[in-house]
Amino acid sequence: MSKLKAAGDEPDGWAARTIEEIKADGLSEALNVAREEIKNLSSAMIHEQGRDWTRYWYEIGLTDTSDLRDDPSLTEEQAVFLLKEAETNDDAFDLFLEFVASFISKGVPIPDAWRVRVVDELRGVRPRQGSTKRKKGRLNWVRDYMINHVARLLCDRYDISLTRNKETEGTAASDVVFYALRDSGFAEIGFGTVQNKIFDPERGEGGDLKSRLNYEVIRTLALEARFDNASE
Repeated sequence: MSKLKAAGDEPDGWAARTIEEIKADGLSEALNVAREEIKNLSSAMIHEQGRDWTRYWYEIGLTDTSDLRDDPSLTEEQAVFLLKEAETNDDAFDLFLEFVASFISKGVPIPDAWRVRVVDELRGVRPRQGSTKRKKGRLNWVRDYMINHVARLLCDRYDISLTRNKETEGTAASDVVFYALRDSGFAEIGFGTVQNKIFDPERGEGGDLKSRLNYEVIRTLALEARFDNASE
């Protein structure tokens, strides 16, 4: 993955625990788990498409391992939902087109609810209604989502704190995430920045309210989609 540089990456004087200190706390495995999780999220190429694309992806029941090129499938209800969203949102429209391309390439019938819209698109009769300007901050969102996702994973698996104070002893998830990001192709950011991006859902601290709500919604949708597919 190429270097991803996001805004707000000012260096600071707050240092993360050293690798040796993290290993001394018995968290060598946590470093590998964090790197692997970031690698998996990056290779899925879902989150890098932006917040809305990611939300729609999970909302229609797709998972991190779904591949439209191999198995494009939608229920009629999902098709109606995505088409409705595609009329007003560029990311939803792009996802709609990805499905159309996959249906055609795999010889899968296009959902009945889409036929008129697809024909109009091919004939150039009805252009997309959403904004033609891409939203800024896409790289910021990808990075911040990964920071929170991996930090929560480490917190749950290893029973460590999400973040820490400068005076706190021991390793927090933020220390591990700091190195995992650096080792995974992201441009290095200050440890204090990593700390500030992580929010505690129980205390409502960290990050801005909009970012917290977006993360919680998408995390819930991702877990629901994974659970639904596992139970089928």
